[in-house]
Amino acid sequence: MIKNVGFIGLGVMGYNIALHIINANKNVHIINRNSVNTLKFIKKFKNSGRLFTYDQYDHLSNKCDFIISCVGKDLDLKNVYLSKNGILKGLRPKTLIVDHTTASYDISKLLYEKTLGKKCYFFDAPISGGEIGAINGTLSIMVGGKKSKFNNIKEILDLYSKSLIYMGISGSDNLLKWLIKYVCNNYSRLAEGLNLLKKKN
Repeated sequence: MIKNVGFIGLGVMGYNIALHIINANKNVHIINRNSVNTLKFIKKFKNSGRLFTYDQYDHLSNKCDFIISCVGKDLDLKNVYLSKNGILKGLRPKTLIVDHTTASYDISKLLYEKTLGKKCYFFDAPISGGEIGAINGTLSIMVGGKKSKFNNIKEILDLYSKSLIYMGISGSDNLLKWLIKYVCNNYSRLAEGLNLLKKKN
């Protein structure tokens, strides 16, 4: 059973995901920040006995057997994981890591290889369903990473998702999500063009 979950990124999505985890009686470990959501989370659970705060990423990762990140972009991931006092420095062997950032294939592959070198398992897992899905625990998640360890992450991801799909090697799910976005954007432009032609008769 997974007991200690590190969580990086208490934004709109992350805050609500973290709520599901701590309400399932898991210990949640976060980075101490002055952001509105972080302060709100600390105030809500500071006396629960299940919330632990840190000033450095490596101190957090050294206390966890499961880590989730949900940040903005590739540069944020590099800072969180690969900086001088990043997650990678403090990782304990066999730690499971899930990243919900819609990141590039290259950074997902890099983090997979770096963490595997520490005998840990990284899964890139972009999410769909928006804030409402995060609140209701009904997110859809595509997962890329080591197949033999996929079942090990379900205990936590099942707390806030309704659909969990293994997509293959690390980075494959992020590639698919970017492809879907690209197709949808171009389909939208095509529809606009056809509509304009119709108006012009």
